[in-house]
Amino acid sequence: MKARTFYDSLRKIVMYTASSISVIVFFLILYFVLSNGLPLLNFKIITGNNESITTNLTVKSLAPDLLEGTLEEGSSRYGLAVEEIAEGFKITYIHKDSAILKNNDVAINDVILKENLIFKNDKNQTITYDQATLNKETFIDMLNKTVVIEKMTILRNGTTKTIKTQSIYPTYELEGEGFLSKRYGVILIDSTNLEGESIIKVVKIHEDSPLKKAYLYNDNQVESPLDEGDTFYNAGVVFKDDQGKTILFNIKNGAEAMAQVLDQTVYISMLPTVLVGGGIRGSIITTLYLIIITLIIAVPIGIFTAVYLHEYARQNKFTELLRSLIDMLTGIPSIIYGLMGAALFIPLSQKIFGSNLIDGGTIISGSLTLAVIVLPIIIKSTESALDVVPKDYKFASLALGANDTQTTFKVILPNAIPGILSAVLLSIGRIMGESAALIYAIGTVVKDEISIFGNGTSLAVHIWTAMAGETPNFALASTISIIILVVVLTLNVLVKLITKRLMRKYQ
Repeated sequence: MKARTFYDSLRKIVMYTASSISVIVFFLILYFVLSNGLPLLNFKIITGNNESITTNLTVKSLAPDLLEGTLEEGSSRYGLAVEEIAEGFKITYIHKDSAILKNNDVAINDVILKENLIFKNDKNQTITYDQATLNKETFIDMLNKTVVIEKMTILRNGTTKTIKTQSIYPTYELEGEGFLSKRYGVILIDSTNLEGESIIKVVKIHEDSPLKKAYLYNDNQVESPLDEGDTFYNAGVVFKDDQGKTILFNIKNGAEAMAQVLDQTVYISMLPTVLVGGGIRGSIITTLYLIIITLIIAVPIGIFTAVYLHEYARQNKFTELLRSLIDMLTGIPSIIYGLMGAALFIPLSQKIFGSNLIDGGTIISGSLTLAVIVLPIIIKSTESALDVVPKDYKFASLALGANDTQTTFKVILPNAIPGILSAVLLSIGRIMGESAALIYAIGTVVKDEISIFGNGTSLAVHIWTAMAGETPNFALASTISIIILVVVLTLNVLVKLITKRLMRKYQ
């Protein structure tokens, strides 16, 4: 009696200790996943591209040629043509968009005097000249280097007046954290991509910013406007200043330096831009494909096998051996299934669909591999569900004149649906959590263009990919883990609700 009491107490202690350890470990894992994954979890990462989309942009010169399309010869920057006369330079043509006309009354036949010209370039330096040798050619050259006219005297009908202009380059004011380029109306910050490399990120951009009118580098007819969240990386950045000289710049110099360089830039010849990846849309789609195709293959086979073993097969050594083999399948390591998928299902799918269509691991070969993995789960769970159905239902159906097939599919199976749904849920959980087998059967390529005849990554394999390499991405891996947990929990709740309703119906 005392020995029994001792063993009962020991059993309870072991049970409670094991349960406590399991609960503690579960909450530790949950804490780690939530603390690392929640800050990154948002709608954009769920719907965003896996791959980083890289493109080169070009932004047209901020100093357009105002004489383009005309027969006039003069200052293209100010849209001004002149004729040299004794007093100075007589205006023969002025473009309606010329900076000289802004807030100034200037007209054709007005004369620009040579005295006291104060022109400043883009570096705010005064452009020097010799009044004695100043001619039309040097005057036009001065204008084409000028950004701000601080003083210019105009003669009209014997009366003189002094005019000045604002910078020919517009400025944009923005408020926000980061470094502002007023010339391009953009706020930049330093950041890193998922590989830990330095990038510069656009956090705010003015609606009229020249960057909103960017073009593809290799096709200046296709607009590719910059937007908030886009980033720049260091590969062939080509900026040109007011005089067409290349400005050397390295992304590693940081956002502050880039904002300063942009304020000196007039023409962006090449700006490598990255639409940062890190989204998991492709992996979600791949996982959904794997779930659907695997269940289409495995569920009918598993259910019919369970029905055969439970209802029709004779209880002999063959069925015992078959059940033993099914039980043994559940204990085979996933990596072995992956090798089987690579050795058997990849060549098989190539023979069925053609090697031109399929090259290497695909979603189809991955689904076939997963179907083999989940078959034992479906068979055993369905058999257990059939065992739970009261024998009286079967006998009553047969007594009413139904044959064995009608009894099985119209009486027994409908009452076993709750258990079958549980089997499907367990299978979905196994499919979503499987990684080792899929590494060989489908591959580890993170991509956005998903096809059942192509490779890709499931959510679980994406976690493995994020954690591989020298710099594991705990945040992304944790975010994907949260999504998997939420999906499995949601499916669990749905199956419970459906099961409850079905049980009410058949009771």
